[in-house]
Amino acid sequence: MAKSLEKQGIIGLGYIDIGYKHIFSNRPVRSLEDAKDLKIRSTHSKAHIAVLQALGMNPTPIAWGEVYTTLQQGTVDGIDIDLNLAYFNKFHEITKYVTLSGTVYTPHLVLFSKRAWDKLNPEQQGWIMESFKVMQDFERKTNRANEEKIIAEMKKMGVEVIELPPEERARWVEATKSVYEKFADQVNQEQLKRVQELVQQ
Repeated sequence: MAKSLEKQGIIGLGYIDIGYKHIFSNRPVRSLEDAKDLKIRSTHSKAHIAVLQALGMNPTPIAWGEVYTTLQQGTVDGIDIDLNLAYFNKFHEITKYVTLSGTVYTPHLVLFSKRAWDKLNPEQQGWIMESFKVMQDFERKTNRANEEKIIAEMKKMGVEVIELPPEERARWVEATKSVYEKFADQVNQEQLKRVQELVQQ
């Protein structure tokens, strides 16, 4: 997927792990029924919006700089976001519940200008790739270790952390299968199949 960007003059060095998005809200979400009509801040991503809609929620794209205030004022009922970003932006201080829904997985591709890359000699390119690999490994381990600490810290602060039982989680997975069809003509089906197989593993 990263290679497809090269024709736009971008090189993808590799992916770092932001993690799964979970629901921070001011009402408990323990089931699909609880999720229905939840007014939730989403990104502007069409796929992200489609996933939340498939779960019965009312996704509302809001600029990042306005998110804290809109949550605090009750303009939206919650936000679908990864644990690290939510915690370091203190969203747990203005929401009462966190549902570990894992609604969307968020890898981030680290980009490099192809024009700048082509000006480097092979040794310099090697230094960059070696440095990236060290950073990538550190970032992934730190991100995942932080998640356990964040959950424990939020519980101490009185936030109710809701874990969906396996049978309920299966209902959420089933509800979002329609999203694949919605974007079928925009996504390489062979790549999609590989991603689905990886998720199953």
